[in-house]
Amino acid sequence: MCLDVCIIAYRKAGLERIAAAAHPRIPGVRYVVAWQYADDSPEDVPSALSGRDDVVIIPNTTRGGGANRQVALDNAVAPLILLSDDDVEYLEEDILRLLQTFHDHPECAFLLMKCRSVAYPREYPDYEFRADQAPKGYFVGGPEIAFRREAIIEKKICFNPLFGRGAKFCAGEDALFVDRMIKSGLCGRFIPQFICSHEAESTGIRELTSPDFIRAKGAMFCHIHPKSWPARMITHALRLSKSLPASIKYIRHWLKGVKDLHLSTH
Repeated sequence: MCLDVCIIAYRKAGLERIAAAAHPRIPGVRYVVAWQYADDSPEDVPSALSGRDDVVIIPNTTRGGGANRQVALDNAVAPLILLSDDDVEYLEEDILRLLQTFHDHPECAFLLMKCRSVAYPREYPDYEFRADQAPKGYFVGGPEIAFRREAIIEKKICFNPLFGRGAKFCAGEDALFVDRMIKSGLCGRFIPQFICSHEAESTGIRELTSPDFIRAKGAMFCHIHPKSWPARMITHALRLSKSLPASIKYIRHWLKGVKDLHLSTH
């Protein structure tokens, strides 16, 4: 086993999306599915998945994306890990290229890549850069993150259960995980190559101005930038809001996230 693709799924619909994707069978590659089955039966697994020896389903009753990512990670055994969601698809050549890229970059504990989408194309930098020197405007999504499991274990890096869809804060678990890797001194690089396809609109783009997302962003930025988050909050409010009342409303939601984070961690 050389790579575990750690997929998070919610309810039976999530498993059905994974089954429909028909991920490629690749020697040495396994799909580890952490499944929050909620009100569904933990036995209700589609035959297209239960019949595959390269798919492992871990039913669990955790809540939130961060907690579910941790379940998948805790059940991984391969030296390389690729994060994934239940609505992501793969090409065999992309996964093989990822394995080769890790081989070509032995100094890197983690790699950040690109996700292709015809319906919702996203612009990425066309050059490599160190993860701790990301250009302005760059952000990372979960299915774009791959890492060496041993490095994560050694540094005791985990997902924050307060963050992720269904948790106290609806987003931010993946960005916080990358931030932990960087601050732990792990070497990481952005590589401008595709690793997967995702035809749904990114949550971060779709919910950019929703109160819950702004609150989560406030908590996340406070966590990542404990000293500079006030300046970042004002900058974001001015850039995303079209009027002073809208900016004030944005700041209010952001501050609510900061307050809720402090109440949750103290």
